[in-house]
Amino acid sequence: MLGFSVYLGETFDELYIETMLNHGFKYVFTSLQIPEENSELYFDRLKALKLLVGDKAEIIA
Repeated sequence: MLGFSVYLGETFDELYIETMLNHGFKYVFTSLQIPEENSELYFDRLKALKLLVGDKAEIIA
């Protein structure tokens, strides 16, 4: 079981995400509790991440 991290407060590196998914990574980890990030954007960012990941991996927050 392999996973990698994505930060919701940063621009997604779509090439990195696709590469990890293509190499068999099945979990995407993120945090909803980073105080220096704008938590109001989390829901929209999570939806965008889900669109990128599709059904290739699970998102664990």
